[in-house]
Amino acid sequence: TDPAKKPLQKAAIILRLTTQTAISYQTKTDAKGFFGIANIKPGLYDIEVSLPNFQTITETNIRFAPGKELKRKYIMNPVS
Repeated sequence: TDPAKKPLQKAAIILRLTTQTAISYQTKTDAKGFFGIANIKPGLYDIEVSLPNFQTITETNIRFAPGKELKRKYIMNPVS
């Protein structure tokens, strides 16, 4: 979402295995600002969320476990 809590469509999502950057998953947010990635191998990941005219968000060391759903909410600030 943006600071006004409006959903941001088509933000790029990159999920990278922390110890092996060659393993990654990519997707984009939908019209409601949501995204999902299925069949992620267990481990620690870094996530990057980017969209033109907004500051990129990076979160590191996110643990994914088999059969678990992980939810995150990111607020993207416009580039000044």
